[in-house]
Amino acid sequence: MVGRFRTAPRDRRSVSFVWSGDQVGQGWGIDESRGGMRTYATMLRNRPDFLIHSGDHIYADIPVLPEVELPNGEIWKNLVTEEKTKSAETLAEFRGNWKYGLLDNNMPLALIRIYDPDRNWGYEAIAQGDNGPPRGRELELADILSFIKRGEISNTVWLTADVHYTAAHYFDPNQAAFQDFDPFWEFVSGPIHAGTGALNQIDKTFGRQVVYAKARPTEQNFSGAPSEGLQFFGHVSIDGMTEVMTITLKDVDDHALWSTRLEPKTGNLNGGP
Repeated sequence: MVGRFRTAPRDRRSVSFVWSGDQVGQGWGIDESRGGMRTYATMLRNRPDFLIHSGDHIYADIPVLPEVELPNGEIWKNLVTEEKTKSAETLAEFRGNWKYGLLDNNMPLALIRIYDPDRNWGYEAIAQGDNGPPRGRELELADILSFIKRGEISNTVWLTADVHYTAAHYFDPNQAAFQDFDPFWEFVSGPIHAGTGALNQIDKTFGRQVVYAKARPTEQNFSGAPSEGLQFFGHVSIDGMTEVMTITLKDVDDHALWSTRLEPKTGNLNGGP
């Protein structure tokens, strides 16, 4: 086995990287007959300098069963280990969840989820879901955004995962309930290898605009198989001379779904979509 580690360049050469998250979720494990976790192989073909894995690395509470019947009658055949056949309860089982992903040959070494539908209340990571002033953990994000504005920190870009679809979001204080921040972009990608989700409801506290998104239809459940092709990652390239950042959202088959170029700013952050 040969391992390599590349440090940040000292000169102004171009840099590229990929990011994504969410693997072996919703019971979709490694089906070797279908190429395993193919998104990793696709990301590698883009020859990135590094990968940002945004989690989830494991789903310790979701077992992987030997077979899963697909809607078209085909059978998804999971590679199975003893530790992944049940929800993890012991240290060995948690470690087994981490080991499982390494069995794949391709493996390199702010949204709402409603929990109380009657009151339409809940949170997923940050968003409270009421479109009003910051509450709960939104207060932490509001504090960070205000700090960035006061410190005149330019060119911040947010790269995220977790929601199991890909999207480009532009946050505009002029459209927000909380306005003490400079506009910024968030780019979402995933899953690497898990069930694909439908678009989540949008919380307007920070003025988010959905510029692009690709997900499962909202009437379908949150368990779309990787074989549907709705597995996503993002690619970022930064030109060493111009410092222009190009963000491209891609799928498992390396199709470029959407892209934008962000010019570097010496003052406040880049303009809108």
